[in-house]
Amino acid sequence: PKNNTMKLTPQSTCDEVVNWLNEQNFSSIVHRFQHYRGLDLFRLSFDEIHRICQADDSLSIRLYNELNEKIVPPVKT
Repeated sequence: PKNNTMKLTPQSTCDEVVNWLNEQNFSSIVHRFQHYRGLDLFRLSFDEIHRICQADDSLSIRLYNELNEKIVPPVKT
């Protein structure tokens, strides 16, 4: 199960980014992002993430979606 205790923000430090990536089960690519701050991660496009993840589709899609998660309000009926 995913642990949502830690939220990544643009103000997150490099250490917080590493901790967040580990919590979200991205441990296999943590080393590629160890010098990224929260703001750096949020600025990445999907293509940049895909390239950094060495074209690993499942990892790059999952990371992009985690970083760009939008809360969609329910439709009122």
